[in-house]
Amino acid sequence: MDSGEEGIAIATRERPDLVLMDIRLKGHKDGLQAAKEIREQVDVPIVYLTAHSDRGTVDRASKTDHDGFILKPFVRRELQSTIEVAMQRYAIRTKQKLQ
Repeated sequence: MDSGEEGIAIATRERPDLVLMDIRLKGHKDGLQAAKEIREQVDVPIVYLTAHSDRGTVDRASKTDHDGFILKPFVRRELQSTIEVAMQRYAIRTKQKLQ
């Protein structure tokens, strides 16, 4: 996947268990915009993966509905634990919606 538009199309078609979204993407929509649209169309946990930790990027990401944030380069264990937490948060959120 190279663009936000492509990511949205894939997520709405495939309905994945989790979206690992790079913030910087080609096309008109970056990963933050794509994640917002994916979240509106598909209830799925979203974890951001990025090499950009500048204040503006972090501020924009913090204002979105996401379940994790990982900086590149990452350690495998860090990625694994972030995904596990994201999946747990999603399960709790889903359970609360059903109650």
